Amino acid sequence: MGCRTRKLCISLASVCEAVLLFAAPEKMYADEVLFDRSSTVVRDRAIVVPNDRFTLSFIEQLGRSFVRDTVTEKVLARLTMAASRDGLAHALFQSHSHPTYDSTIGDIRNEGLPEVPVARVLILNGSAMFSYRDRNGYTEHLIAGTGNPLTLREMQTDFEILHFTLTPPGPALRPSDYSLAVYLRASPNVSISACEAVTKALWKQTKVFSLRVEVRPDVFFLTNLDFPAIYPFRADLTLPNKTEVELAPYAGCAINQTQELRCGGHNFQP
Repeated sequence: MGCRTRKLCISLASVCEAVLLFAAPEKMYADEVLFDRSSTVVRDRAIVVPNDRFTLSFIEQLGRSFVRDTVTEKVLARLTMAASRDGLAHALFQSHSHPTYDSTIGDIRNEGLPEVPVARVLILNGSAMFSYRDRNGYTEHLIAGTGNPLTLREMQTDFEILHFTLTPPGPALRPSDYSLAVYLRASPNVSISACEAVTKALWKQTKVFSLRVEVRPDVFFLTNLDFPAIYPFRADLTLPNKTEVELAPYAGCAINQTQELRCGGHNFQP
């Protein structure tokens, strides 16, 4: 059907453009998808957004689009956004295969980390938190649901979800056999019994093939390959000294399809 007037054609074109923009902004302006991994109820997506489009309002719009597409199907999900592949890598991983305290601190100082701008949406059980950092500072706020998706509570211990990695299965496993590693900050202390409890709770919710949970009282998983050299989604970027990192309590638990829970660590509470 043709347009009866030029004015009507322009109006229809404007409406169509607006619908496309708000229906799928990520598809239009995401320059590159670094990865998009999805198990039964966990999703992890990382995209590059061109620097000229990387504004707080537009990135939040992308985040809300991701929530609409994901929140009804996934229990745990994350969208990470940066203006370059390097920016995404710095927000998600270490650059060394065997990081040490000294190599990590060196990378932070030599490369001026964290690299900005960078943003994240994290979804848990229907709620979503939007986090954004640029040269002007850091902000975060809830964009879906009513509860804080970053927090869990088990055995009188509060846990903050800092980071996770979802690893696709190897060739000997089924396509659905994803592995998940979750990094948590615990308060008021690091307890091995609470670590066991939160691992069992996440295992039940995420339904992955294998799960590893690591817990500290801070955000300084500086020697973990799958944790960023400096965690960008926090207001205070102060770095600890080596003694503080090495002596801080740590607990970790792992579980897989055998249902056997294995835990360990150092300087933790019972």
